[in-house]
Amino acid sequence: MATHWKLSGDYYVDAVNGDDSNAGTSIAPFKTIPAAVSAAEAAGSGIMDIIVGSGIYTDRIVAGTTTDYIRLKADGQVIFDASSIGDSAFYNGYLWTITGFIILNATSGIWTGSHPNYHPKFIQCSFKDCEWYIGLTMSGLPPTYIGCTFENVTTTALV
Repeated sequence: MATHWKLSGDYYVDAVNGDDSNAGTSIAPFKTIPAAVSAAEAAGSGIMDIIVGSGIYTDRIVAGTTTDYIRLKADGQVIFDASSIGDSAFYNGYLWTITGFIILNATSGIWTGSHPNYHPKFIQCSFKDCEWYIGLTMSGLPPTYIGCTFENVTTTALV
């Protein structure tokens, strides 16, 4: 298990030593981000901080509800490699924030959304070898990018 978390939150994820059957606490973290998202959504609406420990993550992150403000925060070097997903790296997410992630190989799009309220904010993330697309049936705002870096990011217009 992670021996030292710099950030505090409601749920924790550790790609190396976590287990999705755990409670998602700092001493018994989940292994995958989707498990933490599911737990946060099941806990009810409100703001939920998910602390993601160093490691490589490969599972698509999908919102299951529309009422939860989820904040995914990197605690260490978090690499999100979307090369095996075959779809957008992130789907929906009601006003989510994603902070400090390194997002690689999202060649089917960084994010897609099916409703105007699904408007994520990426803060201090790095994107490499990705394609944007704003949304499948998006009629609202595109994602917000604050302090992010982009390398070999191409544009796709699927709105």
